[in-house]
Amino acid sequence: MFIIIILLIGFFIFAIVSMQNDKIEDKTNGLRFSSTDLIFIGGFPDREGGKRSLINVYNNYIEIFLERNLEKTIFNPNLINCEIISKEQLDKDISIGRVLMFGVIGGLLFKKDKLKVRNFIKLTFKDGNNERNLIFTSENKIEELTRNIRNSIQFA
Repeated sequence: MFIIIILLIGFFIFAIVSMQNDKIEDKTNGLRFSSTDLIFIGGFPDREGGKRSLINVYNNYIEIFLERNLEKTIFNPNLINCEIISKEQLDKDISIGRVLMFGVIGGLLFKKDKLKVRNFIKLTFKDGNNERNLIFTSENKIEELTRNIRNSIQFA
């Protein structure tokens, strides 16, 4: 009887561990690229900029995390474009109200004492009936992330 109980407990432990491994494999399946050194500038109306962000690029969708919290999953049919833009293009593309929201953060990010060109990633997607632009910046990997998103996802 004792051996049967030990075998049943072992079977249940094995079943639980194998289910957890399946969940882990499902989450990593299709991951093509991950960028962890991004800073979110703006684009979500209820989120302030300046937060660390992570973008995971999968075969048919991307995940956007702000400070380790999943903020948005964008599926292939909803993606419109992903491009690199300069500060001048950003100023032209974004409304005055949004630029004012970035003012404090922008002042911190765009230090006047450095002669450094800063580029941004502009990710455009459909969110319901609206078109939304998310803006990110990074010290590096902007070209690599943009290339991976464009190569992995078919845009609408």
